[in-house]
Amino acid sequence: MARKNQNIHLRSSETTAPESLAADTFTETTKVEKMVAARPEKPRIEKWQYLEQKEIVKQSLILDDELARALVSAYTEQGNFDRVERLKIRLTEERELREGATTELMKIRDRKDADETAYRAAVVIKTKKEKKERLEEIEERGDLVVRNEVIKIEVGVEGARRHEAVFKPRDGEPLRYADDKLLGTVTGDQEPRGYLREWLAGFVAKALEREELVPPTVIREVGERIGSVQKWVDGELASEGKNWILKSKPDDLEALAALDYILEIRDRHKANFFIDEKGRVTAIDHGLTLSIEEGHSIRSFPLRLYGEKEISPSLRSLLESILSSEPRRLALQKAFNFAFGDEGTPLFGRFSQRVRELTKNGMFPKYELSATGDKNAFGLDIDSAENPQIG
Repeated sequence: MARKNQNIHLRSSETTAPESLAADTFTETTKVEKMVAARPEKPRIEKWQYLEQKEIVKQSLILDDELARALVSAYTEQGNFDRVERLKIRLTEERELREGATTELMKIRDRKDADETAYRAAVVIKTKKEKKERLEEIEERGDLVVRNEVIKIEVGVEGARRHEAVFKPRDGEPLRYADDKLLGTVTGDQEPRGYLREWLAGFVAKALEREELVPPTVIREVGERIGSVQKWVDGELASEGKNWILKSKPDDLEALAALDYILEIRDRHKANFFIDEKGRVTAIDHGLTLSIEEGHSIRSFPLRLYGEKEISPSLRSLLESILSSEPRRLALQKAFNFAFGDEGTPLFGRFSQRVRELTKNGMFPKYELSATGDKNAFGLDIDSAENPQIG
């Protein structure tokens, strides 16, 4: 059953008084078969769950609209109509991703949960040799390896462009078990929220006025499943080319280092950010940002480059605007509450504290992790090349 779409868009001739910058729309598309361990292949979706998904989509849309209004108001007040036009392009792409009919192109990978039963038994063994052997067995079996389900889709709106995109369904997110008891997700949540983190990363990038760092990302339904849909990125992965540091625009790498820090990124390696032919940087895979469980190390190749270096005046100003602009700060706080529920307030507090730390000190913090540790964690080499434009 399709609902009536109410689409009010910013017109190029009326940049000073936008009525709405997002489309309140619900689109039902072709059913996508579920690939979830220990569940029927085509589980029946309950009516209450269906309504809950509709409400999640609607709330994400309301928040996107609120932030867009705040940004356009600020840009208009500054007389920066070029930024208004750039934001319009972004919002148009988001609308197309949200409204378009979808076609599955290929399954990139299936979900894999983690079984921590053997690991928990091994870590209490007192004999070092036996513990080492048991842990090696666990690693070889891949008990602790987790993967989320990822599907490549095509999204198209009649009379508009077609986009290739990545769909990460909520029920395709990995879970942790021990002795058949559900422990939660890899981020410490009791329910999957990785798709909300993917959306939130794009939301924060927009608030930072560096929306190009994260591809357009929306929350929507694909068939009966809800998840994040993110525009497919064209470009070269940093891991696929040589001298990625020299190829990248320094201000993009600096901004990504800041984004990784305030979002507490745990896995920003060279295989999840792209560099296009102009040197622009675009980052993906934000499902492990802002873990509920504290104590996780921030691992980020860009942040390693900028550790203990001065933050540029332009980036420092953008960071300050996140919290100093009341409409922007309120939109962010609501987005955190939406994405994390009861944990939204403390996580927004952690986020705000990191933003204030960067703006107050005017420098990036020291990167505490060793190059060997990053290499082992990511399975990727750390480039030794240095960018003469950094520092």
